[in-house]
Amino acid sequence: MDRTQEEVAQRALRLIGVCAADEPPSGDQMTVALDVLSGLWAEVRAETDATWDVVTGTPAEAYVPLANLLAAELAGEYGVAAPMSVARARLRVLAVIRPWIGDDACRTRNDYGLQVPRC
Repeated sequence: MDRTQEEVAQRALRLIGVCAADEPPSGDQMTVALDVLSGLWAEVRAETDATWDVVTGTPAEAYVPLANLLAAELAGEYGVAAPMSVARARLRVLAVIRPWIGDDACRTRNDYGLQVPRC
């Protein structure tokens, strides 16, 4: 089941301890999180061939990686430690969008900075 952008934002805010599991984020917290998510998603879409959009729904397999990326980005704003580095979180999101399918696979791009054969 697809997750909403609000669900992604809430999970990210909970990961960094801005709000507890049993309390909703404030309106300001949600606004900031959704603004940052929008910017992050624009960056990811610019470098990938994602077939989905956070506005219309995030697939279940991308929900946690995307929330982790958002949490990593938001952590500094709230002066807390990120659950993981932005780079690692970004790679997790990219892995969901364009998974590695093996050394013998032909790819049309240089995914993840690795040289891969062209078909």
